[in-house]
Amino acid sequence: MKAIILAAGKGTRMLPLTKNTPKPLIKINDKPMIELILDALIEAGFLEIGVVVNYLKEQVILFLKKYSAKNNVKIKPILQKEVNGSASAVKCARNFVGSEDFVAVVGDNLFTARDFKQFLRKDEYVYVGAWSVKNPTAYGVLNIKNGFLVSIDEKPENPKGNLINTGLYKFTSEIFSEIEKLAPSSRGEYEITDAITNLALKKKVKILMIKDYWIDVGRIEDIQRAEIFLKKWELNKA
Repeated sequence: MKAIILAAGKGTRMLPLTKNTPKPLIKINDKPMIELILDALIEAGFLEIGVVVNYLKEQVILFLKKYSAKNNVKIKPILQKEVNGSASAVKCARNFVGSEDFVAVVGDNLFTARDFKQFLRKDEYVYVGAWSVKNPTAYGVLNIKNGFLVSIDEKPENPKGNLINTGLYKFTSEIFSEIEKLAPSSRGEYEITDAITNLALKKKVKILMIKDYWIDVGRIEDIQRAEIFLKKWELNKA
């Protein structure tokens, strides 16, 4: 199964670090963030990986070329010409993944190989990676009924549960037809969560619980937190 990493954004929440460095190349414990994602994907068994790029793409493409040669894995840069939402980013990978099922992950979230591996499922369902938090009001909350996703409620004042969307997905090719139907959201972007919700209405979406960890590295203050956690994780593994 192929995987794609959505890594085209400007990373405005990480300024000034991202003024001259694309967010995927921001380092966590001396490794570029995207390298941590690639390492885990490859360990999980993904041998063909597409990376959706835009902002400072030359730097990212150069890194991917070196990484690909070093690790003997196929990595294809995929240009998102206009950065106008996560659904548009996924749409850019249509030719790369073809009609097969594929995994997609946002480029500033970290997971283990074990959690990536559980998304290697070839069936008729879309899967959303879920994580439990104490205060879900700042996230996309997963509304679930009888084992199926009903909706993804973005930053609700009164959440219906404490399971949130981690930005890790397994898609069927049907996602592309749903993306084509989308209108821009209130913030003017095409949201992949809207396409997923449309499939959820047809009872075609399930969740998979993340077992090890989910680390969101979207802001500057997240970097140190991620570094400390990962060092402890590696020590505990040893």
